[in-house]
Amino acid sequence: MPAAIFRTELGAYRKVLTLEELISLRCRYGISIAAIVHRAKDLGIISVSYYNEIFDKYIHSNLMEEGWGHYPIEEHTDRFDRLLKRCVAEGYLTVEEAALNVKVKPNEYKCKLTLL
Repeated sequence: MPAAIFRTELGAYRKVLTLEELISLRCRYGISIAAIVHRAKDLGIISVSYYNEIFDKYIHSNLMEEGWGHYPIEEHTDRFDRLLKRCVAEGYLTVEEAALNVKVKPNEYKCKLTLL
């Protein structure tokens, strides 16, 4: 996140942060709370000692950040599917070959493919 946006969100200098602020930023930008706190330290918004305190008390005991909001973007990979579709579009693979790679029937795969 750019420094200007970060400072707009948190301010130029903070003595204390709230978990709710960090959760709000996590949900809005899809950044882990650990990364937000680290960035705040790097930008001088919070002190190194406060950064260490947050990590020692909260982040190290909850590495998966369970109960601290959610990421707005569903995590999934679609790169392989996009590459297959690109190969079909460019003529490197047939629809049948691509369907075989994702273990679906060629007709099903063809229905999900729109060549422009």
